[in-house]
Amino acid sequence: MTTTRTVTIKRSEVPLSEWEAFRKFGETMYDDEFNFMSVEGSGTLGAKKKTSEKAALTKDPIDIVRTDKLDAVAIDAAFHDGENALKWHDLRKAQELFEQVIANNPDYKGAHLNLGLAMAGQNDMPDAVEQFRKEEKISPENTRVYMVLAEYDLKIGKLDQAIEEGRKLLKVDPENRTAASTLASLLHHEGKNSEAVEVLEAAVKAAPDSSSLQRQL
Repeated sequence: MTTTRTVTIKRSEVPLSEWEAFRKFGETMYDDEFNFMSVEGSGTLGAKKKTSEKAALTKDPIDIVRTDKLDAVAIDAAFHDGENALKWHDLRKAQELFEQVIANNPDYKGAHLNLGLAMAGQNDMPDAVEQFRKEEKISPENTRVYMVLAEYDLKIGKLDQAIEEGRKLLKVDPENRTAASTLASLLHHEGKNSEAVEVLEAAVKAAPDSSSLQRQL
């Protein structure tokens, strides 16, 4: 069963006096999005089949992923529950869930990225970066992967690789002002001013109203 909800945004800002109510509303929406329910067969099933199917059903998505092989619905459930665990910083649970998703579908988009984030949160940087690299191959259109990789490359002192990730990001999203500014700064830091100028000139051309890019150029 799939439900579809539509949210109509009537205001672009929330007064500080209403912030707590708005935060609770957002949390309620998020929690409801990843609710799952068990569905059982009825009288036409044989007793043995019925018993085994009922035993396999669960209201807790973490239990779903303990089976050896998952169908597409269960994989999606595990992925979304992993996102929820990541949101609440339950990193071990998140890692377990994303590893299970990948075991069943190695090319599941977003799984390697989120697994890497869970690993990085537990200070397992080498394995985290390896997962980010895998996600980059699976999801070359996902700009977030390049941003995360550049950030972690900088953290471990690999400036050349961070620059390369910045170049990849601009190929996918050439109008990304932040990416252009960051890449130009890294190039300037390395003394590659002509390359930095080239990056900024393209960025200013795409966003002539950006005074900050013009100043940096």
